[in-house]
Amino acid sequence: MKILLKYCAQHQTNLIINSDAHIANDVGNHKYVHQILTEVNFPSTLIVNTSVDKFKKFID
Repeated sequence: MKILLKYCAQHQTNLIINSDAHIANDVGNHKYVHQILTEVNFPSTLIVNTSVDKFKKFID
């Protein structure tokens, strides 16, 4: 995944993150993905769903 994220950053590819929860207690738990994004220095500007406004602009 880290290699894929590096290529996404290099090519300015937008991402949407989610918890991929399989149990109710993990819905919205983005701890793991945030850790990986930090490790690869992925730019937060490329994460589409960091705010409702940013997401709306992306889908328009």
